[in-house]
Order: sequence, then structure tokens, then C-alpha cells
Amino acid sequence: MDAPDPKEPTMPTEPVIFYTVRDGFTVKLNPARSFTARDLELNQWVDRHNAAVAAPTVVEGVTLQAIRHVADIVHNAQTIGLDDPLWREQVGIPLVGAIRNTLNWDLGRLDGGTLDAVVCDLLVELGADL
Repeated sequence: MDAPDPKEPTMPTEPVIFYTVRDGFTVKLNPARSFTARDLELNQWVDRHNAAVAAPTVVEGVTLQAIRHVADIVHNAQTIGLDDPLWREQVGIPLVGAIRNTLNWDLGRLDGGTLDAVVCDLLVELGADL
């Protein structure tokens, strides 16, 4: 068997255990991982993000409500008669894409990466190419 090419990326031999796990709009530190004091200091964004989800300011609330409303439309598309490939391509995917663009605005204490993951899940549900 040939030796692996040093230029080729190799996969880690052990599974990667992420610092955080997402639960809908909220985030929690991964219980499968141990944390140093420095890790906890670097992950203070988790508390800020969750506090914003629990009690949003006006700016944060607008962003969360926009994502929630579009998620309701996507999740219920078949029930409300929107399960149509043309609707998905010309309305659903662009609508979710527009919501994704709002993550470039001021998000206050919200974490854009967490919200982007929620929006990407919606795009996948619609069958979009990411």
C-alpha cells in the first residue's frame, strides 16, 4: 500500500466534539466536552445569545420574528398549499435567502452563526443547493 500523500488533507482519527450544540434558536455548551476556564471565557457569547433569545430588544426581536415566520411558512408549505417546485424555486428559496441576508445587519446580542445554521436548515428543507 502506498504512503499517504503529504499534500492531501487527512481526516481526524478521533471524532470532533464541538464546544456548543444548537437547540432551535438557543445554544448550550456541549455536555460531552470538558471546558477550561479559558474555554468558558471565550464562550460567553452563548449566555449573551440565549439572553437575547429569551428577552430580545426591538432589533433582536425583529430578526427572530422574521426567521420564525419564514420557518412557519417553510415547515407548513405542504399543509397550506405551497408544496410546489415553482414556489420553492421562485419564492421559498429567495425568501429564506433574504432572511439570511438580514444576518449581515445589527444583531445585537444574537449570534449570527447560530441563526445562520437555523436558516441553512430551512434552505435544505426547501431543497436548495448550499
